[in-house]
Amino acid sequence: MDRDVLFPAGLGDRAGHHARGAGGRLRHRDLHGPRTGHRVFGSGRSAYRAKPRSLRLGKTTWKCRRAAFDVTESLTPFVSYGCGFEGVAAFTGETSAKPEESEQIEAGVRFSFDAIGLSGSAAVYELTRQNVPVADPNRPGIQIQTGEQRARGAEFDLIWKATSDLTILGNYAYTDAEVTVDTTIPEGDRLARVPLHSGRIAALYEFSSGCLDGLGLGLGLTAASEREITLPNDLETDAFFSIDAQASYEIGLAVLRLSIENLTDEEYFEPYQFLGQSVVRPARPRTVFLSLSATY
Repeated sequence: MDRDVLFPAGLGDRAGHHARGAGGRLRHRDLHGPRTGHRVFGSGRSAYRAKPRSLRLGKTTWKCRRAAFDVTESLTPFVSYGCGFEGVAAFTGETSAKPEESEQIEAGVRFSFDAIGLSGSAAVYELTRQNVPVADPNRPGIQIQTGEQRARGAEFDLIWKATSDLTILGNYAYTDAEVTVDTTIPEGDRLARVPLHSGRIAALYEFSSGCLDGLGLGLGLTAASEREITLPNDLETDAFFSIDAQASYEIGLAVLRLSIENLTDEEYFEPYQFLGQSVVRPARPRTVFLSLSATY
């Protein structure tokens, strides 16, 4: 990956260094190699990180240029451009498969306001995937590589340290992922398993004094809009929400943790892909985890 980072003169970088006079300073790094966890064309809920931004391209060789400009110590706009390619598996064309190519542009801002304990980021992006295998309309059973898929969206992440004990986290993703070129799938169909809207809000309270010192309590809500199950778009899952809760207690070098997923035992379905087929499965019902760990 190629990385360019620009720091303005007189404002300085996070390490406290300053560039005096007019102009700025540009830092450049070459980091070529495989990369995973990109934004679009994922497979089910496993495609997500803790943040909604997590839709994946799979294991991809990626090259990227990124620039960030410190406007103030609290505000850093950034822009990036990247391109990559990925091998095609199970291709049934009459010629050797070409790599699927991807191209991404992103712009946003990172912020950190220490006085009020608020930090986070906001970004918009477009990611396009080309050379997607599609059915040859004139020869059944044969594939050609003329397909294109595109995702456009926006992402917001917030962390608010409301007090020394209370932390609130929130994120939201708008992901418009669709087919743009295909021989059999209607252009404009949404990509399977990718919700248009998704997000999470959570709160963590950690007692730091008194008789409850060492106790932590957490509560979170995750939600997503409808998701297409198939391409072409024939079926979709309903929107859903899920509540989770956590508690932990430090006892010397040991930590006891309790976690409850799907606290209200909501019933909904998760789309996923099995042996090339688009299917659904029931979401995990209310589930309780108890663990004890120690450090030494």
